[in-house]
Amino acid sequence: MPGRARVHHIVTSQLITPAPGGAVGRSTLLALVEPTVDAPGRTEWEGGYEDFYVKTDHGWRFKSRFHVWPGHPWPDTAAEQAKLMAMPDGKRK
Repeated sequence: MPGRARVHHIVTSQLITPAPGGAVGRSTLLALVEPTVDAPGRTEWEGGYEDFYVKTDHGWRFKSRFHVWPGHPWPDTAAEQAKLMAMPDGKRK
């Protein structure tokens, strides 16, 4: 969009471990914001992802992905993340 900064998302530090029914992945998300006439470019840490992968006849595929923000508790499972997201902000640590 004209006049708006372009943002590139970079997923780094991916760690994938076997899990019942597939595999769990965790990674870090960085955003590279290009400079505009109004603001300098910058790099931002935007938390990370918790993924669950399943193996199909066509290879590994995402079953779920949760974006975990900085300052937000990083749970051990996607189910725990869903519970945290359903809680009022005052109850999150």
